[in-house]
Amino acid sequence: MSIWRSRLYQGRKIDNVHRRHDRLSVRLGILFSTFLIFFSVIFARCAWLTIAQGEEGVARQSRYSRSSEWVPARRGMIVDGRGFILARDCSRWVIAIDPWGASGRLGGRKRGVSREQFEVDCSARIKEVWTDLCRFEGFVPLRDPVETLAELIRDQNPTTKRQYRVVGTLDSVEAYQRFLRYRDEVHRVRGSSFPLPREESVREYPLGELALQVVGDRSRSGTALFGLELAFEEVLTGQRGIEIEQVDAIGRNRYSLHDGDGGVGAISGKDLELTLEVPAQLVLEKVLEEALQNTGARMVSGLVMDPRDGGIVAAASFPTCARGTFGHYFHAMKVPIDSEGASGEEVVISPSEVPPGEEHLWIDKTIVDPEAFDVQLMPSLFAMEPGSTMKPLVLARALDLGEVTLDTPVPVTGRHTWIRYGRANRKYTDSHVLEGDECNVRGAVVQSSNGGMGYVAKVLGSEVLRDLLRDLQFGEYTGIDLSEERGRRPGQWRAFPWTDHTTLSIPIGYEFLVTQLQLARAFSAIANGGSLVTPHLVRKVNGRLVANSSGRTRIFSEKSTKVVREVLRDAVKIGTGKGLRGDAIRLAGKTGTAKHYDLNGAIPGKYTSTFAGFAPFDDPRYVIVITVDLPQGQYYASKTAAPAACQILQALLGDEDEDRFAELLSDALAGAHQPSIISTPRSEEDREWGAADSSRGMRGSRQD
Repeated sequence: MSIWRSRLYQGRKIDNVHRRHDRLSVRLGILFSTFLIFFSVIFARCAWLTIAQGEEGVARQSRYSRSSEWVPARRGMIVDGRGFILARDCSRWVIAIDPWGASGRLGGRKRGVSREQFEVDCSARIKEVWTDLCRFEGFVPLRDPVETLAELIRDQNPTTKRQYRVVGTLDSVEAYQRFLRYRDEVHRVRGSSFPLPREESVREYPLGELALQVVGDRSRSGTALFGLELAFEEVLTGQRGIEIEQVDAIGRNRYSLHDGDGGVGAISGKDLELTLEVPAQLVLEKVLEEALQNTGARMVSGLVMDPRDGGIVAAASFPTCARGTFGHYFHAMKVPIDSEGASGEEVVISPSEVPPGEEHLWIDKTIVDPEAFDVQLMPSLFAMEPGSTMKPLVLARALDLGEVTLDTPVPVTGRHTWIRYGRANRKYTDSHVLEGDECNVRGAVVQSSNGGMGYVAKVLGSEVLRDLLRDLQFGEYTGIDLSEERGRRPGQWRAFPWTDHTTLSIPIGYEFLVTQLQLARAFSAIANGGSLVTPHLVRKVNGRLVANSSGRTRIFSEKSTKVVREVLRDAVKIGTGKGLRGDAIRLAGKTGTAKHYDLNGAIPGKYTSTFAGFAPFDDPRYVIVITVDLPQGQYYASKTAAPAACQILQALLGDEDEDRFAELLSDALAGAHQPSIISTPRSEEDREWGAADSSRGMRGSRQD
């Protein structure tokens, strides 16, 4: 019985084993079938994508493996009328070092070398590479070499996660080409140490601070601050492009694709050709700077204009700022959203003074230092009373109307003359007493007699003088390419009405404000035969002429202007400008010395001296206006502004007796050379090293 039970137990045990085996076999079969069906579906899908949708799949994969980046556009050049380059974009190549590659760490530690010795060897290799680079001709380190070496040694540690560090730049094409050969040699001997140099465009001003106020400047971030750089920002700025790059799954191995694969090329900005001429600008700035020192004035400014078309040949003022410093006049401040304080004045504080937690209650504001105005181009911004430079303009209108002739007598009998017009009775004071043959209209202009011109004003009347100022467009914008002030005509604003006293003040240049630009425009009408032109600085944009004026407006007759030119020639020969020695260039012009006034009347010792003229008087090529504001000591324009104007025109017209600027003019050739801009070709090298930043290194980091 026990044997039977034992066999029965063993049989049941065997059956259980068989049943478990059968269940396992079924499960394995189901699992195998599931995998078979799964892989069959995948295979079918791959076959479908390869055969039926192959092209679409390849395009999708290519699209997923692409990366795009902006390609900056070249900014347009600014050149003068003779081809001298005043501003341009030039190439600069940013050099970076791969600390891991330069240290040899990627090759690993060799057998038998301790870890401490391996670290010493890695640091020594970096020092050797850096020392050789510092000796490379044309390389400019961004920071102190000792500090940079310490940073490179620190960066080669794997824990820093830094792939590249920018260390310097190459500023010439020749240095860049030599570096490529040097880089290849280093890579053959020591392994990969340098990524391919990254090219970037930087704004360069080959002639330094020459014509700074006209050309303008840009901040470190590339923002145009003033001048043509700001006025023509949209023209000079090109359109940046998009470059498509092929990358792997983690963004490495970047290289650009062929044109037509989705990229958009950058469009360069347009070039500006100016009416400005570098030799004339050099002479003007040199003479103005000397005049500022000699007169001790607050400001000296001037411009030279072509009277035939209004082209500005040279313009400048002193004092001014150095290139790169104008941005210091702009200060970032904070004002409360409710900007009115308890006293009704605006509350302004620096960003660091904002109480913690109250940042949302303040907004940004840019404060411009008032001194920023004083260092800009004064010939178009400084409004002044022209003084006696107004006399030849009044004479031209009087001759046109036939109200007077040059021989018409004027009732001037001494230093003081009283003229009555309407309700006004004005006293005129003259420094030169008209006598004998000078007691006429010609003598009143040649010898700058205030009393004589007061009589002419009485003859003409208010309406004629009002029309004259309007025809000369005083108090209106001239249309120049740069920022300018309008000035002011009497009666233009309610606060400054036209009275009978105003009528007697106009011929001697008081009770209205003009800029030197407006005055030069008015004298150009006398010089060119009677037509008002539009002042301008830009002659061509990308080689195409710019329509700078809607037409020439005639305001004087050609006959009258010819007579006035002869009178102004006499003013230089025998009148107020007789000490100028302008015979060689046949200089003609008029001096003007205007007093400064406040609510209490004339301010003792404060004057604005101006000379306006042209040469040669019978066929004028240049019109010039020089202003000296608040000179110390001698203040007459014949002793301050007029000599400077004569020196400038003598240099421009080739007076053999005035050769002191020969060396100065030859120096202008230094900026004529323009190096080519070479675009760095993309390669399949790793170029994931971001933008240059000498203080923080590169944005890219090594992928482990």
